[in-house]
Amino acid sequence: MKTRHSKTKIILVNLLLILFVRSPFNQAIYAQARLLKEHQAKQSDPHRNSKYKLSFPIHNALCKGAPDRFPVEAWRNLLDQVLNQQGQVNYPLLQKAPLQLQFQALVNTIYHTKIDLDPSPCTQLAYWINTYNVLTIKQVLDYPNLTSVATAINEAPRYAFFKQKQHVINQTTYSLDDIEHKVIRAKFKEPRIHFALNCASQSCPKLHHESFRASNLHEQLEKVSHHFINDPKRNRAFGQVWQLSKIFFWYKKDFQSTIKKTVQVNGVQSFIEAYLDGSHSSQVKTPSSTAELEYLKYNWSLNGESPK
Repeated sequence: MKTRHSKTKIILVNLLLILFVRSPFNQAIYAQARLLKEHQAKQSDPHRNSKYKLSFPIHNALCKGAPDRFPVEAWRNLLDQVLNQQGQVNYPLLQKAPLQLQFQALVNTIYHTKIDLDPSPCTQLAYWINTYNVLTIKQVLDYPNLTSVATAINEAPRYAFFKQKQHVINQTTYSLDDIEHKVIRAKFKEPRIHFALNCASQSCPKLHHESFRASNLHEQLEKVSHHFINDPKRNRAFGQVWQLSKIFFWYKKDFQSTIKKTVQVNGVQSFIEAYLDGSHSSQVKTPSSTAELEYLKYNWSLNGESPK
């Protein structure tokens, strides 16, 4: 008799558990918990759904505790005042007091920083990314009524704006092209910089309301990469034909080297696939390695109101 009562009790408990789990309220709770768990997993490993393992020279372990040699707070304070949510810059505001003096002080600090003395690659790269973005704005301010950096200099070849050697940093003179290609790309071999550098144009990766920090550089590069790749104004990576930013055409070799592989794969497509969010991934009907690539026209219009 006691055994029969025990079995009946077990059956009743199991029935109650089934009813509890199947109730709409509790199913909603479990669904939310599952989504939270998936989100946390995505944060810890943003490329877990990718067929290819990405490998970067800049990573959390390398950057942990790295100091900043760039005046990050001064730069962030200026960005908060002249940059809107769409990434458009109010250049005329930077020409007025007190922001004009604050911006010039920032540039002077950059010019006198002995960045090569710091051994941390995270410290150095964060400095050079921020420096490129600041000095691009500085040059824009030199051209009243500028509408495009591609044609900034009259009677000069297109893009001469980027080749002007006018920035003396620790007794070495640089152009913007020197900083991007001879320092950042050549020295650090980090493809995600292409989504962090802003060339003051509409099709460029937009500026964000934060400075790049040495100790958090990997996470920030991940963030801007994800944002750029999933921005439909700049990339549409789904369906039979992927329409991509020309950045992926100009610098395709930079993305090939990030893939750990035993067979040859298309570095651009597999790199992009690793960052696609759910809404894009669900639309991919063609394997990334066989999708046809097209490149969107690059808009070199100035990213904001023209300076006076």
